[in-house]
Amino acid sequence: MSPGPHQLARDAVPLIDPAPAILVFPLDRARPGTREADLPRFGEPHWQLAALDHAESGKTMSINWEEFPSSLQAGFMRAGWAVINVPTPGVLLHRSGSSTRPRLSPGSLQRTFRAWRFFAGWLSGCQVCRLDQTGQHLLEEYPQALRDRGLARAAVTLEMFTITRLWAYAPFLLPEDRIPMPPWDQAGAGMEDFLGETAQSPGENTTIPIHPAVMSPLLIWALRTITDFAPDIIAAWRETRRLLDRVPSKARQAGREDILTYLRHLRETRQPLPVYASARARTLARAHQAMARQQGKTAGDRPLIHNAFIAGVLSVSVTQVASLLRDRPEELDGLQFGTGAPLPVPVTARLDSLPWTSAIDIEDAMDLALHLSAAALITVGYLSGMRPEEKGAELH
Repeated sequence: MSPGPHQLARDAVPLIDPAPAILVFPLDRARPGTREADLPRFGEPHWQLAALDHAESGKTMSINWEEFPSSLQAGFMRAGWAVINVPTPGVLLHRSGSSTRPRLSPGSLQRTFRAWRFFAGWLSGCQVCRLDQTGQHLLEEYPQALRDRGLARAAVTLEMFTITRLWAYAPFLLPEDRIPMPPWDQAGAGMEDFLGETAQSPGENTTIPIHPAVMSPLLIWALRTITDFAPDIIAAWRETRRLLDRVPSKARQAGREDILTYLRHLRETRQPLPVYASARARTLARAHQAMARQQGKTAGDRPLIHNAFIAGVLSVSVTQVASLLRDRPEELDGLQFGTGAPLPVPVTARLDSLPWTSAIDIEDAMDLALHLSAAALITVGYLSGMRPEEKGAELH
């Protein structure tokens, strides 16, 4: 009998057993600007995968292997390293109807390892101490364990696929880290054999749609946010990022002189000094007053100056602005205090023939960007018919 693809792969590659100091992923796959010293090592119990995300909105994506049963932890760590570093095996890429990718995104990796964590806990409860002790009878019972968690059918299917992925990497793993082919992947098997028949025809949504009378007003304003207000919001968000990126981490030489010149210019032109506004202002005011009381000083009633905004305008550190205003309060004499810290971007959108806002405050830019993202999600999700449980489809 000729060897199958798994046997060929097993003969062609070294088995994965990284040393503790080995990087979880190489530096050339990390976000530009990442230092090798900041990358996680295989032997560390916490793997931070955020550097794999090159998007500006990249967020923390930590994997805590200590949450796995101790007896299975090392095996799952080796399998996890394989999934990160070895391209998706052909047995998954070439299967009929598969949309899996050669490499998983950081979010998909996190969801995969989260699914493995439940699987590992379930195996430990079945007295399994090594992955190669996972028998076919256990895999046949696992879909029911997932259903007992109250997961929707689509979510159960995705979790089952993570176990399929674990099996697909068996040729690259040590013998003790391999599981047998899941029964739902064997020839002639179908999901209905393990999850039962669906009440709906294939591809039919099971979630009750939102009534048009409720959805229509929301959709109208989501579309208007995207078509009318988006240019102003995006311009404000970009200007906010530009200002904050200009703030150095250390004091700049001649920075104090630039601040004094800036204050004199505001006084001569009678332009307002940027201040904190809204709820953030109240929080900072309370903190400022409490600190003043601790120092035996009396906190004035003047608004709190937006030091970060000034620092971005002048490209000086926030500490330089704060220390100068603390040491030379007389420089504030004769200055007008504004009602916020408006960004120098034009407002072009109209609402009933009037500008929809007089200006966009730097403190509001991020919130407005989130509102715009939500409007885009509502529009795409509703018009495409996407349901919440379909968000995890990238696991495939």
